[in-house]
Amino acid sequence: MLAGIAALLAVAEIVVDRAGSALVAFFASSQPALARGLEFGGSGLVGAVAALVVIAAFAVGAASREFRRFEWSILPITAALTVIASIAAGSGALGALHVSVIVGAAVLALAPGPRGFMRAAVLSAGCGIALGQIAFLVPAVGDSTLVRSTAEAALLAAPALAAISFVRGGTTRAVQVAGVVAATLAVGLILARPGVTAMLSTWALGATLSLPLIIYAVAAAGSGMLAVGAITGGKVRWTAAGVILLWTAGPAPTAVHHNLTALLGLFLIAMSSDVSHEAADDQTGVRWQT
Repeated sequence: MLAGIAALLAVAEIVVDRAGSALVAFFASSQPALARGLEFGGSGLVGAVAALVVIAAFAVGAASREFRRFEWSILPITAALTVIASIAAGSGALGALHVSVIVGAAVLALAPGPRGFMRAAVLSAGCGIALGQIAFLVPAVGDSTLVRSTAEAALLAAPALAAISFVRGGTTRAVQVAGVVAATLAVGLILARPGVTAMLSTWALGATLSLPLIIYAVAAAGSGMLAVGAITGGKVRWTAAGVILLWTAGPAPTAVHHNLTALLGLFLIAMSSDVSHEAADDQTGVRWQT
């Protein structure tokens, strides 16, 4: 429940942030007083929700005993650094935060539990998150096209690989249709309005649409299958929520606490993998006893 609350808060925060920014820009020239009021109120609301995200992430990490001690302590440590970096930007905590996210991504990606395509999904997501932090630590390297494109491709691969793992265990017609519809919509939008779609995608998700079209089609198909599967499936809900948070933060987080949001997304994906693995072991044990 804590993880679900954290995921909902993180998504709500990014929606309010992006929608508020659009409204402020729209009214800035015609009604400056209204724009200032919206900016002040929106900043306060976003700040409050962001604080709740940090608190929820801290609680999730502290309560998740499925991981070994160091693994589940990653979220509380990163949450604490997020607060310090937000309050005292020049204290060196910001650099420590980015390092913490890289270490956390590596620890969670390499944690025992997931197998096969799900293992690949977790590793891919962890790679994308870690590469996204390099731009803040070593700008000359992190701002290169190679690093940014690799980070974006890694995050795009995560939902596709997770969806393959999901459907290999058996799926419904609705899930398959959702994948086809999502891929068709993505390709149609990109081909019909490439400039507008690229602008909106970069603004909303951080996806530049500079990679081959097939990559975005496959990622959209995987996301669509996970979304529909999450409505009816239990364990896949964590994976779907994690994917949403990964793309809520984007491959290059634009706010301090979005780094924590990205790590929280990876945490949910890794946790869902570990739970499904444990569930399979438990079921095997039951069959053996029977």
